[in-house]
Parts: sequence; C-alpha cells; structure tokens
Amino acid sequence: LVAASCEVARELRAAGCLKPIVVVRHELQRWFTPAEVASDRTRIRARYGIGADVFLVGMVGNFKAQKAYPRAVRVLDRLRRLAPTRLMILGAWDHSYGYGKTTYEATRRLARDLAVETDLILPGGVPDVEAHYAAFDAFLNTSVYEGLSVAMLEAQQAGCPVVTANAGGNIEALAPGSQVVYDSSDIQAYVEGLLRVRT
Repeated sequence: LVAASCEVARELRAAGCLKPIVVVRHELQRWFTPAEVASDRTRIRARYGIGADVFLVGMVGNFKAQKAYPRAVRVLDRLRRLAPTRLMILGAWDHSYGYGKTTYEATRRLARDLAVETDLILPGGVPDVEAHYAAFDAFLNTSVYEGLSVAMLEAQQAGCPVVTANAGGNIEALAPGSQVVYDSSDIQAYVEGLLRVRT
C-alpha cells in the first residue's frame, strides 16, 4: 500500500492494516520566479478588487464536509474586528461527494448570519489556482482530516505562510514559521496563528 504521509500510514496500521505500507509524498511539478509571484499577486488582487491594506486569507479545495469551511467563516468574523480582512475559498461545490452542496450552503448561511458575506469570496473552481497563492497573505487549512494537502505545499512554494489544523500529514511538510492548530475546532487558535504570520 502507498500512503501520502507518515501519519496516514500510522492511521492505517492503527486500523489493523497488516500489509506493507510505503510513504510517497506528493512532489510539486511547477516552480515560480519572484517576478511571476509579484505579477500574479497584482493581477489576482486586482481581479477581485482587493486593496493592498486588506489581509487576504486563502483556502483551496472543493467544498466537502471534512474541509470544515464554516470554521474559516468564524475565523473571518473575528479577524474583521481587528483589521480589514477577506476570505477566499477556491473550490467547486456542484458535486455529489463529501456533502459538497450542503457544505457550501452551510458556509454561505453562516456568512450571512455573521454579516461577513461581503468579505467572503467564493469563485468556485478556477483554472488558474496556482496564480492565486501569490495573492494570499496567508493560507488556512481547517480540515478535520487530510492525507497531505497539496494546496498547502503549493502555497508554501509561492511563499505564502501557512496556518493549518493538525490533520493528516500536514505537519510533516511545513516550512519554518508555519502555525499548527492542534485542536482543529479551536477558532481562536486559527485567529492567533494568522495574526502571527501576518506581515
């Protein structure tokens, strides 16, 4: 068997798997120059009307219950009280797996209830996801479980600081200065982590 991280391999063994397990981590296939990152940042932020003074928190991945995107909306609500902040989630919701539409609707409903809907950007699945990492001031992962987040690896590659739940193998591949939230339901811990990585 092949696992995406040591943590996934550990979980398989804990579940009683007796087969040999080899860990093979994702390898990114594209690298960006500083000039490309700077150009992408300007272009993407202009596309969505995001000013230089706005703290843009980004997330990437199709809407699924495991992603726990409503938690990120609660984080947005708290951050907005401290500074101009917007949350962008790149990912589709028109699929039948992982309760995609239900998760999307719950995320939108909570944003309305907390009156943060105008600061929540949901472009859906976009063809140029990689360019968006440069526009983010921080990458957020609130997942209940993961294998190893490829989006997190891509964000780091673009120089984006990461705040992530301790899910799957995420902590096995973090760059220095990243922030780990060990209780994935702790909203304030995400807020504090994001404030620490904000430049």
